[in-house]
Amino acid sequence: MEKLCLYIDGYIYAAVSSKYFLLYNFEECIGKTFPVDNELTYNTLCSLTEPLNSYSIIIDKNLLQLKDFHDIVSFLRQHYWGDCITIKVNNKPTTFIPICNLENYKQKGLNSIFEITIAINNEEKFLSHPIQKQIPYIYQSKSYKEIDWNCLKEFIFKLSSDITINITGGDIFKYSRFRELYDTLSCFNDVRFFFKEEYINKTFNISNPSIIFVSPTLYDESICKDYDTTSCSFYFIVENEKELNIANLIKKEIRNANITILPFWNNNDTFFEDFVFFERNDELLQNKSKTDIYINKNINKNFYGNLFIDPNGYIYTSYNLPPIGNYKDSIEELIENATFHNQAWYFTRKHGECKECIYQLFCPSISNYELFLNKLKSCK
Repeated sequence: MEKLCLYIDGYIYAAVSSKYFLLYNFEECIGKTFPVDNELTYNTLCSLTEPLNSYSIIIDKNLLQLKDFHDIVSFLRQHYWGDCITIKVNNKPTTFIPICNLENYKQKGLNSIFEITIAINNEEKFLSHPIQKQIPYIYQSKSYKEIDWNCLKEFIFKLSSDITINITGGDIFKYSRFRELYDTLSCFNDVRFFFKEEYINKTFNISNPSIIFVSPTLYDESICKDYDTTSCSFYFIVENEKELNIANLIKKEIRNANITILPFWNNNDTFFEDFVFFERNDELLQNKSKTDIYINKNINKNFYGNLFIDPNGYIYTSYNLPPIGNYKDSIEELIENATFHNQAWYFTRKHGECKECIYQLFCPSISNYELFLNKLKSCK
């Protein structure tokens, strides 16, 4: 007795929601979504994408009379991504669903930490929206505070020299133990210093890479001349379209400089809506590797392996979430706390507003902006 079998090839990723069916080709790095209008179509596609069925199921031939189902089958055949064929009983094609090896992202202990950002002091500013909630490389609070040097030094000695260390805060050169800190960090392979343009200290020569925060409207060309642009980067913080246009113009004029533009939310919803959030459409289904998609399913690429230390010594996976400990805790304890479900390392789009979205594995990971705004989706 012959039956009808629907199958998808193993280099195709497939996902279904109550309204859409998504296909993505890992070899061609393109994808397409289809509307799902019929409950029978939805149930069949759910069965097709069930891991135990390995992208191959027996179907009722009457399904081909449904327009939404027929369109999907026609596309599979036309593009050689799969097919609907007649087979003998128990003779389904063998296919293997895409699997990604995530062992490199499941390391334990010190190897789980890739980067640590240390706020050694702070800017004295009383703001309703402290900048570290959005951009964690400047730290603001209403009264001046320095991190305890002895406790910080002990913590630094626990770390591997392969970890990237970011030194941040306010006027970092104002830190009373800055020289000792600078010398102590000389054993690390990658150390970077973050500070605002107004805090440039011409009496202290930093040989390490520096990141300077610049206001586009107050930009001074002499900054680029004073610093080696091969080792120095510039971050422009913008709050509106005018500042964004100025930053883009500067970026075009200084081609040899490494310039990054960072938006800052300050009740400027329209600006974020127009220039930060993006449209949800099939343009997202381009140039994604199998690794990209399956990492997005399991970890948050924006936060995984990163820790942030405030001037009081508390340690965070994001300044928008509760601390996981402090610099007196052991590395093993901090790693364990960082893996809790309410922390940022594993905070993926299967949480919150995106959990039913067909595009969730193709969007960028949840960011500090979304956590700060309590709006866990970055599309319009």
